[in-house]
Amino acid sequence: MTHKTNLLFFLASSMLLLAACSQAPSEDAASGKGGAKTEQASAAGDTCKEYPVPIYPSRTELRCETGTDKPLRQTAYFASADPVEKVTAYYKTQVQSAGWTVDPMEVEGPTHSVVSMKKGKGYATAVINVGMDKVGSRTQIHAYPNGNG
Repeated sequence: MTHKTNLLFFLASSMLLLAACSQAPSEDAASGKGGAKTEQASAAGDTCKEYPVPIYPSRTELRCETGTDKPLRQTAYFASADPVEKVTAYYKTQVQSAGWTVDPMEVEGPTHSVVSMKKGKGYATAVINVGMDKVGSRTQIHAYPNGNG
């Protein structure tokens, strides 16, 4: 598949998966206690340690997975009390210090956005949606650190 086909496929599937997997935030996340260091976020730290794309620092939940499919896909899921616009701005500007370049925005709005990034042969797509009860945001990033191959 081409990069554009992959992007469209994962945009559609990511939005459906993110909506299906959305859970109400934990009591700590809802109250703002613990910030980025909630139990769930710190427990995921080990699985996200080698994640190839910088993960938004102000988050309340975090989970990472590595697929078994080819090409290798790594996925990060996280929630934040910050709005879609703030998380989108982070991915449009801050990931460049880690060597990622951002493709022109294809989707951007107050309730959802998509940021497509490249680094060498690798690429990643961040799908950022408004959070549960229209509070904060939920993000899913699919990363293919070795590209298509």
